[in-house]
Amino acid sequence: MFRACSKLLAPRVKTMTGIVGFPAQPRWREMILMLCDDGLNKLDSCNIPKGTFFRTSNENNFKYISQVCRSTDDYQVVEDTLNRGQVEEIIVLLEDQLDLIPKVAEWRAWEIDADDVKYEKDEAITLEYDCDIPKDHIPPKMKFLQWNGVYETEFTPEEVKQMQAAAQQPQQ
Repeated sequence: MFRACSKLLAPRVKTMTGIVGFPAQPRWREMILMLCDDGLNKLDSCNIPKGTFFRTSNENNFKYISQVCRSTDDYQVVEDTLNRGQVEEIIVLLEDQLDLIPKVAEWRAWEIDADDVKYEKDEAITLEYDCDIPKDHIPPKMKFLQWNGVYETEFTPEEVKQMQAAAQQPQQ
């Protein structure tokens, strides 16, 4: 009896990914959990300040991926829940993210100086006034309509007569 149930209880193993260059990873769960833990540790060790967008978003991603992988042993459930490709692709994504963390720390992308502020301010001004059309200008023949999902077409009496005449003519 146990032998009959053992196949049902055993976790499914992926034989191939179907993606060229991505062999099936039999220990995908351990790899993903290890990479998520490494990512959280690397964020702490690289001195990226808490509250910056990069750190917060990556912490949330690492924690969420880790939580999903801890909750199940089924790779299809993980792939469907994360919606980021196959587990092998998720492993590559996490490895790339681990490579990016020290680079972002080196670039110090969260710091801005007066030149950056001036540049952004100048760009915003030139984009806002890119052309000489007054802000209150409404082009002629433009109507602002709201659509309620029902096509309401109005025809002139001449158009109705033309449509009736066309409907009465025999089709060739």
